[in-house]
Amino acid sequence: MICFVLAYSYLCYMGKAGGHKKKTTDRPRRVSWLGALLLLVTGIVPLGLVGTFLCGYIPPGRFGITSLLGLAFPWLVLASAALGIVYLFFFKKRCLIFFAAILLNFHNLGLLVRLPHNDRTRRDDNRMTSATRPSEFKVLSYNVCLFGYYAQQDDRNGRKDRIAAYVGVEEADILCLQEYYESKDQRFRIRETLRKAGYRHHTRLQENARFYFGNAVFSRFPILRQDTVPGLSPIDALYADLQLPGGDTLRVYTFHLASLRFDDHDKALYHELLNKPLDESVSYKAEAGKIARKVSRAARIHAGQVRQIKAHAATCPYRLLICGDMNENPVSYAYHTLGKGLKDAFMERGVGLGRTYSGFFPAYRIDYIFYRAALDRATGKVSDQTDARLETLHFEVGAVDYSDHRPITAIMHY
Repeated sequence: MICFVLAYSYLCYMGKAGGHKKKTTDRPRRVSWLGALLLLVTGIVPLGLVGTFLCGYIPPGRFGITSLLGLAFPWLVLASAALGIVYLFFFKKRCLIFFAAILLNFHNLGLLVRLPHNDRTRRDDNRMTSATRPSEFKVLSYNVCLFGYYAQQDDRNGRKDRIAAYVGVEEADILCLQEYYESKDQRFRIRETLRKAGYRHHTRLQENARFYFGNAVFSRFPILRQDTVPGLSPIDALYADLQLPGGDTLRVYTFHLASLRFDDHDKALYHELLNKPLDESVSYKAEAGKIARKVSRAARIHAGQVRQIKAHAATCPYRLLICGDMNENPVSYAYHTLGKGLKDAFMERGVGLGRTYSGFFPAYRIDYIFYRAALDRATGKVSDQTDARLETLHFEVGAVDYSDHRPITAIMHY
């Protein structure tokens, strides 16, 4: 139906539908530069939104432009809405093409923005832990950006201490940390601080001669087993099986997908485009092409990484959480692939935009907590039995800027 409206609206614009009669004239029709520009925009914006609809289903290796359209999605929606309103007053039926393109992406809009709803858990109860709620636990996922190790010298320990204090105040039962860092000398230690906060169990840490690094799961619950995801490095993803109060097993994945590899030059160029007059000595086309290639390359890598995580998680019979930094927005192929068959805690209990990246581009929601109930042993499908359930009671994005990512927390009921 939406495709029909798009096609019909296009024909209306070209004057071949809606009762328009073709005028005969011997003089060739001239199109002004303004009309040509309007026609170009009229085609690009709806086509761009059709591309964003498809980018969740088409692997980025086939059409690299889909990963770029996903980043432009909010601006395409705003442009389409503005053009639709203008066309509504001046061109009537032709406005349908813009509104139909937005309607086609209705689900994607829901992935970006969540309206307020009745939350079963009061906001002031967000710091309640499993000690007072035996059938509930709280999980915190946070890309800590090496605890600020590469910040200015006078701010290194300050950032580390602020993150540690935030974790202590939140009182989560499970911590999923990405870009963990700890030196082997006494200058930059964090494990002892977390142990004193009640996290007596943690996964094995990647290490070299000087420091520990990578992904880590810290838990108040005992760790029964832990391992990496086959085909991926521990820096990409790992998992741990935890023993919940009452004896049930919960599998927790923490992941950090490949970085976009933006360097200081890319960041400076981005801010220059936003804030300064263009420099004629700079080839912006070449520079923009370099950034676009980095985004497309990362999208292809992410697609392969999420397939590995998804395949491994599919064999898990327990309740499971998949938490981490995807480096992809919710319109992306990676998000749709990993999220299929799982629930997104933000989608269940989140409010607003849920933006988790506070640094350089892209400034979207790129950190996630996915989950599902245990599998039915007889059918291998997600069980609907009460003793296998897992649901979100509360979700929140932390309003702190101690890292280039914001922490996300969820209270889960099982």
